[in-house]
Amino acid sequence: MPPSESISVTEDERSLPVEKLLTGRGFVTGKSGSGKSNTASVIVEALLDAGHPLFVVDTEGEYYGLKEDYSLLHAGADDTCDVVVDEGDAPILATVVFEYEYPVVLDVSGYFDIEDAKALIERTLAELFRREKEYRKPTLLVVEEIQEYLPQQGGSDDLSKLLLRIAKRGRKRGLGMCGLSQRPSAVDKDFITQCDWMIWHRLTWETDVDLVKRILGGDVADQVMALDTGEAFLMTDWDEDVDQVKFHRKQTFDAGATPSIGEEYEEPSFQPVDPEVVSEFDPGKRHADVADSATIDTATTDAERTETAAAGDGGVFTGSGVREADDSAGDDSAADDSATGESTDDDAADGSADEANDEEVAELRAALQRERERNDTLQAEVAELRELLDDRAELPDRTEADLPEAREADEDGDSLPDPTEGRRSPPLDDRRQSRPEEPAGILVELGQMIAHLIRWLSGTVYRLSRRVATRAGDLRGGRSSHPGPLGHEPTAGGRTIGGSTSLWVQIAVVVGLLAAVGLASLSVLLAVGAVSL
Repeated sequence: MPPSESISVTEDERSLPVEKLLTGRGFVTGKSGSGKSNTASVIVEALLDAGHPLFVVDTEGEYYGLKEDYSLLHAGADDTCDVVVDEGDAPILATVVFEYEYPVVLDVSGYFDIEDAKALIERTLAELFRREKEYRKPTLLVVEEIQEYLPQQGGSDDLSKLLLRIAKRGRKRGLGMCGLSQRPSAVDKDFITQCDWMIWHRLTWETDVDLVKRILGGDVADQVMALDTGEAFLMTDWDEDVDQVKFHRKQTFDAGATPSIGEEYEEPSFQPVDPEVVSEFDPGKRHADVADSATIDTATTDAERTETAAAGDGGVFTGSGVREADDSAGDDSAADDSATGESTDDDAADGSADEANDEEVAELRAALQRERERNDTLQAEVAELRELLDDRAELPDRTEADLPEAREADEDGDSLPDPTEGRRSPPLDDRRQSRPEEPAGILVELGQMIAHLIRWLSGTVYRLSRRVATRAGDLRGGRSSHPGPLGHEPTAGGRTIGGSTSLWVQIAVVVGLLAAVGLASLSVLLAVGAVSL
C-alpha cells in the first residue's frame, strides 16, 4: 500500500489517507437521520474500491446493501445471510479476512439473545486481534452502535475490555477501528480519547453538545446543532484541523433506509460470493478448524496466555499453524500421486516431512492432556478447601471453661482433640438449652439477674427518698404538698392524708427495701459460692 494513497469522501474532494484510516482509531457520531451511517458507508465503499479488506460489526442489519456493487461475505443468524454462523465459527471468519483478504459483514441483528451476539463478536474480534499479529495486513474494523458494547457506564464485561484493548494496541499490529454511535455521551470516554480522526454530525441532546464543547470548543458546539443531513465537522490529528464538510451519498443499496407509506420494497441483485469462501463453512471443514484451534491453544507460551486472558477471548487460539501444516501435507500427498515416477529420494523427503508434522501434532495433543489433568487436580483441591471451610463454619465456639485446658495443651505442644470430630454440631436451640448446665453459663445468667435487680431497686429507693425529703420539707413549713379531700387545703400541721403518719410509713418502706436489697445480694453471693465449689 503506497504511503501517499488517499480516498475522497466529501463534496469538496476532501481526502483522507488510507493508511491512517486502516490502522488508526475513528469515531463517527450524530443523531438519527443526520447521515452518520451514510458517512460510514461512503468510507467503506472507498476502501473497497481501493481493494482493502475490512470487517463490519453490523448491529442493525443495514450493511448487506454493499453487496450490490461488491463481493463480500454476509454472515449472520438467519437464512438471508450467505452463511449462518455462531461463536464456534470465529476462527473461520478470521481466516476469510486474512487468508482470503475478503471483506466480511457480521450481521448480529438476527440474534434474539444479545448475549449470544456479544459472545460471537467477542470471540471473532479476539481472533482478528491475534491473527493480525501474524499477518500484519492493515485492516479496518467498523463497529456500529458501539455504545451497546462499550458503554460509558456498566462496561466491565470481556467484550468492552477487548474493544478498548484493540483501540489502544491495535495500531501497532495494523488493526484499525472505527466506532459509530448516535449518543457520544453514552460511549466510554477512554475510547473517544484514543481516536485520531472524528466526524461529528448533527447533535441536539444537551449532554452530547456538552461533550462537543469539551472536545471541539464552544463555537463548534453552537453550530453542531444546526447542521443539515450529511454535513459534519471533521477533526483529524494528522493535520490538527476542524473543518465543516458535507459527505457524498453512498452508491450502494440503502438497506437501512426508513420505509415510506405506499412505497414498494425492492432489493437489487447482489454480487455473488466467492465459492471457496463459502466452502470454508462446510460442516466437515468447520470441525477440523475448531479442533486445530483447540490444539494450537495448548501450545501457546505463558506470555501469549497472559495476552489472551487480558483480551477477554476465553483462551481459544487460532488453528492456522496446524491447518497450514495439514494443507501442505495434503499438497505433498497430491504431488506424490501425480508424480509416481519421481525418485525415491523425493519420496523419502516427503515421508520425513509427514512424520515431523505427525510428531508435532502428537506433542501438542500430549500438552493438551497435561493441561486437562492439571485442571482436574486444581478443581479437586478447590473442592477440598470448600469442604474444610464448611466444617469450620459448623464448629461451636470455645467457652471460657475450655481456655485453661487449651493453654495447657499449647504449652505441652499438643493440640486438643476436635470435639465435633465424627459428628455434626447440635442445632442452635439445643446449644442454648445445654449452656446453663455449664458453670460459666450459670455465672453469666446470675450476673445478669443481679444487675437487673439492683437497677430496679436503686431506682425505687431513689424515687422514694426524693418523696420523703419533699414531704419532710413540707411538714417543717407547716403545710402539705398534697391538697385535702375534695380539693380543700390541708389543715395546719399537715394532719390530713399525706401528713406525718404517711411520712413514717414511707420511711419504713425505704428501710424495708434496703433490707431486701441486702438479703438479695447475700443470697446471690451464697449461690455463686455454691456453684464455684
